[in-house]
Amino acid sequence: MTWDAAKPAGSQKIRLSDEEIRANWAALEDALARNHNFAGTLGGDAGEHTVVELQDQAGNPATPASVIGLYNNADKLYFRLASSGTVTEITQAIPSGTKMLFVQNSAPTGWTFVSENNDTVFINQSTEGNGATTGGSWTISGVSVDGHTLTTSEMPAHTHTGSFSSSGSETGQGGSGASVKTSAHTTSSTGGGGSHTHNMTLGSSWRPAWVGVISCTKD
Repeated sequence: MTWDAAKPAGSQKIRLSDEEIRANWAALEDALARNHNFAGTLGGDAGEHTVVELQDQAGNPATPASVIGLYNNADKLYFRLASSGTVTEITQAIPSGTKMLFVQNSAPTGWTFVSENNDTVFINQSTEGNGATTGGSWTISGVSVDGHTLTTSEMPAHTHTGSFSSSGSETGQGGSGASVKTSAHTTSSTGGGGSHTHNMTLGSSWRPAWVGVISCTKD
């Protein structure tokens, strides 16, 4: 049962052509029934696609102007723009198991929500093998400002009270008499002139401005 456009021959009598005509009709039916609903219901589902099977083109076929191409190349599905334009692979463009972030409140179609890494920021890694590793904490501790030694102008205004004593006698032309001697005293020195630091600890409740995302894996 092979299609033969040359049969029946124009010179062949009709009464001798029935077998060749039926053979060609059978070949047409076999071809049309592949991937199509044939014969189906005339005016209804007749000729509708049941499946689309694309033979391997072993390369990217050319497409004429105003015509786009959808084809199989090495068991992968491709789309090509008109005039042999841009070729785009559309076979599972995102591999199964790929994990991505979405700024929405539910997993998109074809993806599954993954409950992990809650309340976590993401850090770009310069080493590929460090991808998906975790670490760190929201608690910030061990932070201190630089040491500082107060200068005179930075000290509060203040005074120091001194103690004085007087004693002795003196004899003069008019006789003897008491004399008063005064002496100034300074307070003893204290302090080492060292610097000081201010420690600072932030608790785990602080957060920067944020927008929520969800993790999902490709089905």
